[in-house]
Amino acid sequence: GSKITYELPGILVKGVLWGHRCIKYGGEMHFVDEKNKLECKVEVDPQPSQSWVGSFFRSKKSCGYVPDLVQGTLLKDGQPVDMCSG
Repeated sequence: GSKITYELPGILVKGVLWGHRCIKYGGEMHFVDEKNKLECKVEVDPQPSQSWVGSFFRSKKSCGYVPDLVQGTLLKDGQPVDMCSG
């Protein structure tokens, strides 16, 4: 059988002291199956690139409870085989 190793994305906890409590994952998950030379890179809640000025003026709303956006690529021998999103 195969052994699949993985790394989870970072976690952000808001509202611990005041406001709405919210736990949000963000960053990259990485799955690797060395035996079959497969790997999958999944990005959770990818942030649009913007300048620090743009990020300073963005909306300061609380968590928002919008489902996480997930985008990823399945690779075999380093070459893209398929995409996933949701």
